[in-house]
Amino acid sequence: MRNNAHILQLNGRIGDSPLPGGGLYVDDTAGGCVASGDGDIAMRFCPTFDVVKRMKYGCSASQACDEVIREMVLRVGHRFEMALVAIHATSGQVGAATTVESFKDSRNGSTFAGFPYVVSQDQALEIRVQTPIA
Repeated sequence: MRNNAHILQLNGRIGDSPLPGGGLYVDDTAGGCVASGDGDIAMRFCPTFDVVKRMKYGCSASQACDEVIREMVLRVGHRFEMALVAIHATSGQVGAATTVESFKDSRNGSTFAGFPYVVSQDQALEIRVQTPIA
């Protein structure tokens, strides 16, 4: 979870990543979720906790991420960047949802239409790109 590069960070704010459910949450019976994006918004919703809770009660990783992002968009009322990536504990299924429309990799200049993330399965790395919710 990034911290707005300290530019927009309020004085005295410690950041959102250390807050349970903000940048990361794991329950060994349900799965885990990580977030990237606007930390000030993440702190208001504890989105990673919400995703894991939804997986615990029957949602797939993709469905849980999608539902949480959509709820955040409705409640925030303005554009913000957020991506959630989760893995389900029992199925091993990976899912994601995002509001990120494009991502430019400053290391090599590649531009992705959506939010890129890497999945490692059977010692093979796969770059996946999640398109933003409609």
